[in-house]
Amino acid sequence: MLNGKVLQIHFFLEPYIILQKMDTLKKNIIYLYEKKKEYGVRLFMVKAIKIIFTRVKTWIKSKKCLLYRSRVVNYRGIKIRILVKSKWDLSRAEDGFEKYVLDSFFKYKISELDIYYELGANIGINSLLMAKYLSSDKTNVIAFEPEPLNICSLSKNVIDNDLQNVVIMPFAVSDRNGISSFYLSTKAKFTQSGQGAHSIEFMERYHSGNIKIPILDLDSVIATFNLPKPTLVSIDVEGHENTVLKGMAKILQEKTIRILVIEIDKIRDPNQTNIPSFLGSYGYSMIDYQSSPEGVRPHSLALFLDKLKG
Repeated sequence: MLNGKVLQIHFFLEPYIILQKMDTLKKNIIYLYEKKKEYGVRLFMVKAIKIIFTRVKTWIKSKKCLLYRSRVVNYRGIKIRILVKSKWDLSRAEDGFEKYVLDSFFKYKISELDIYYELGANIGINSLLMAKYLSSDKTNVIAFEPEPLNICSLSKNVIDNDLQNVVIMPFAVSDRNGISSFYLSTKAKFTQSGQGAHSIEFMERYHSGNIKIPILDLDSVIATFNLPKPTLVSIDVEGHENTVLKGMAKILQEKTIRILVIEIDKIRDPNQTNIPSFLGSYGYSMIDYQSSPEGVRPHSLALFLDKLKG
């Protein structure tokens, strides 16, 4: 008890509340040491206390993901709750998800008849937001994610949001059916939920260690599982884009997809790749793209529309 008040610190409160409580505790202790001369505490002790609490505050700020169990994501009034297990989850929930994908879909209208495929769903923020927006009485969101920890988080997020219109596909999409090495990101000592940059394509700068995973081409997936054909597609597969597109030639020919957003890895200008010309041969035109800023790993998000439906 300090100054007649009992201070309690509860984890999983909003971080700013805990920081406020830390400040209150600090002020009370400093008050005791500075004002109660009879305690005979030396000045260096006061400084030591200040340093300790400053460092504790810094640690809390750096580890604030530990203070959450979940976060609410709000996009255009559509709300979902995301499980937070790591700093990567928290970053994605706090505005770190690709809004350009959803902005593109909403710009060109979404109807209850739309079917959304997300290739590289991670923990599923885009998929969940789309599922919440679309009609819930039928399957209309197909989420592909091969990384084990992300699959667990994606599954838990679907359950927590009580979404019955999402199908989780726990494998990678490619241009063939079989088994492939899947390289894990080195951004952390151990892979964590929400972490990205894992890929079938090995990049020495980003990857260390790999696991074996099943891969299927999208045309085979649709036929094998009798899935509804997509009208909206987003692809974020860390350098494997060209290969994925080759494996969906049939669905591209059928022209059910009207909006396609692709994250193109390592390139800030999609025109420097063959993707625009490849999709152009199927009747799709690139009408917009967004580049990553300088200082961030080079990539771009390219928006393609069916020339007839766009």
